Amino acid sequence: MIVKQAEAAEGGKDPMSVVHEGQQQQQQQQQQQQAGADHLMVKGSRCIVISAVLLNVRFLCELMQCAVNIPHLTMDVMQRVAELLRTFNEHSCLLILGAGAIRTAGLETITSKHLVLASQALEVLILLTPMFKAILKARLTLKQEVLLSELERVWTVQKDDDRMICAPFFN
Repeated sequence: MIVKQAEAAEGGKDPMSVVHEGQQQQQQQQQQQQAGADHLMVKGSRCIVISAVLLNVRFLCELMQCAVNIPHLTMDVMQRVAELLRTFNEHSCLLILGAGAIRTAGLETITSKHLVLASQALEVLILLTPMFKAILKARLTLKQEVLLSELERVWTVQKDDDRMICAPFFN
């Protein structure tokens, strides 16, 4: 903060306005953290995602690193990736489409904000799934590549569920 004040003084700005701007930025960051939302860059797009997506992406990346570093684990990693993606998708849909969030989180209603965040979460994973598939495919034999169909099925279900979540916006 002191550095910003010094730069502001040199630039002709009132140092107190810089302090006030800094306080506003801190408040905005705290509000975002309290809301559980954060940002993730995917294929050059800035996506606002809930913290659960960040944790899942981190875990999926660590699984990919295992497959890269220890090729013998690729089959097991592929199963875990499919399981993790499927479970996240099922729980997201249950909470949003099945109104489970009303019961478990004490929400009064599922708002458009909830729908958008759920859709954004699924879209991030939909974008990343083909990348994960490509990483795994590079480490599988031709016989084993047939097993990638499970990731393809999960990806298809993710896209279908995302369409269902977005349906209220287009009807």
